[in-house]
Amino acid sequence: MSVRWQHEPSSHSDPTLQPPPGQMAIVMAGLVIGILLMGIQLWLLTVALDLYLAGKGGEVWQLALLSGLIFLGGLAMLWLIGRRPQVRRGTRPENNLAAPAPVSQQRQ
Repeated sequence: MSVRWQHEPSSHSDPTLQPPPGQMAIVMAGLVIGILLMGIQLWLLTVALDLYLAGKGGEVWQLALLSGLIFLGGLAMLWLIGRRPQVRRGTRPENNLAAPAPVSQQRQ
């Protein structure tokens, strides 16, 4: 079974598929922050397991609380990346229009 392309793929990217300016930087920053948060949570898990196996189970709850806060920070990053800016459309009110330019003096 062979697959036929309706449109031949080209080496040039379609400009309509590119993200708006600045959007790629926001996505990459969110990705870096997300990977960093996951790394910190993995480190916290290893420290908590080490404390638990050492018999200091009371200190594990502090690490669990900190890990929960980091998880909420990750959810906040997902919310920030996923939100869309609101654009207000419509006409400007009459009172916000600029005053007309002064009329130049006429020579006599």
